[in-house]
Amino acid sequence: VRAESRDRCADFGTGTGILPLLLAGMGRAKSVDAFEIQPDMADMARRSVQLNGLEHIIRIHALPVESADEVLAPGSIDVIVGIMARHCRIRRKRCPWRAISRKVG
Repeated sequence: VRAESRDRCADFGTGTGILPLLLAGMGRAKSVDAFEIQPDMADMARRSVQLNGLEHIIRIHALPVESADEVLAPGSIDVIVGIMARHCRIRRKRCPWRAISRKVG
């Protein structure tokens, strides 16, 4: 999947925010909502976003992925990105983000 300049993206497990920074910096996303469960990492990601002047595109949320529905409406995301650990698995049938991650035509 390729993110395009009009896409609304989400990054689950953003860490320091490198993927949102790359997407926004390359003009590959209209907006990025990035989620990080570790508050210190989320703060670091926020600082990186501010230092790069990308606050109008990237929003960092210090929330677990399971709480994404608190800030994202169903169908509001076009592309989900993330660097997932090898042991992380989501069953497609039970994945609560399927409705959110479907490409809106």
